[in-house]
Amino acid sequence: MHGGSSREFKKDESLAIVVLGASGALARKKTFPALFKLHLQNYLPHCATIIGYARSKMSNEDFHKGLRESNSNSGNPAALDSFVE
Repeated sequence: MHGGSSREFKKDESLAIVVLGASGALARKKTFPALFKLHLQNYLPHCATIIGYARSKMSNEDFHKGLRESNSNSGNPAALDSFVE
């Protein structure tokens, strides 16, 4: 995305993002909202995978709940559902 230009992803293109410290305040307040914004602007491919790693134990359901809570003021529940799933 050099020079502010947008980039279109191929349908079969994949991306994996690993977030270290996924249960922490920085991830909740900055990282996940930023990734959600990229999702809203179609800067992430549809098959992008976000992997959260943390020292604290957390189920997938708890991780998804945290993602929803960190982006709850988005005003776009359908986009939030597609981001979390």
